[in-house]
Amino acid sequence: SGECFGPLGVNGAGKTTTFKMLSGQFPPTSGDASVTPRGLDATSTPTSFNILTNLARVRQHVGYCPQFDALQGTMTAVDHLLLYASLRGFAPARAVSTARDLIDRLGIQKYATLPASGYSGGTKRKLSVAISLVGDPAVVLLDEPSTGMDPTSRRQLWGVLQSTCRGRAVVLTSHSMEECE
Repeated sequence: SGECFGPLGVNGAGKTTTFKMLSGQFPPTSGDASVTPRGLDATSTPTSFNILTNLARVRQHVGYCPQFDALQGTMTAVDHLLLYASLRGFAPARAVSTARDLIDRLGIQKYATLPASGYSGGTKRKLSVAISLVGDPAVVLLDEPSTGMDPTSRRQLWGVLQSTCRGRAVVLTSHSMEECE
């Protein structure tokens, strides 16, 4: 908790595959991982949830930004964030305030009510990162989150991620040493 880990590697090194295993998209051939929910410590019960035996509980505490955006073209940024907030069990008022906050933090206000099909690659990445932060997860997996962003947007995203690291674990894949740093 409170750390950002950045695995670097060339294409084919296994970064995305690792994320797919950790998020439950497909099972690992060997090994194991557990997630400790936020607010729990070694004296709390249960202390963690195993990805092999309790994947549904793990998913409640993990945010995931896949390498390729999983956005619906006809939905707006607000629509996407409200959908994911409802999947996390948010009351409507909390879902709306969460969507507004994430849209503001990631600087996508002017796109908030436009269909995602018209977004640039960088804006799609920002929305995908915002979706991964819904629900204040204990672990956030970000697979090449700044791909397609201009330098200014990339630095803004890095600032958001630095502030996001407080109290959670962030795992960020990249081809850039600067981004991992």
